[in-house]
Amino acid sequence: MPFLTFMPDGKVTGSGGCNRFFASYESSGSSLKVGLIGSTRMYCYDPPWLMDMEGDFFSCLERSSRFELIGDSLKIIDAGGRQLLNFIRDENWP
Repeated sequence: MPFLTFMPDGKVTGSGGCNRFFASYESSGSSLKVGLIGSTRMYCYDPPWLMDMEGDFFSCLERSSRFELIGDSLKIIDAGGRQLLNFIRDENWP
């Protein structure tokens, strides 16, 4: 399952479902810009669609323009106003 953590030092880390990733980010108010993503390069073949999903996930992060944080929901939105990703805080996650 994909997840991410925004660190206070301007780095974002997490997993795309198969590979761990890292990038820089900038945020001011509700704007969000995630830099180019670097990741480990493992190949995951089960389920067969996982690698495509992970590539789409990384692409969505790189296209981010702003975010909305409402309760435990984080929505990442592109410059055209389309919601790209939606995350729910895991209460068991530190």
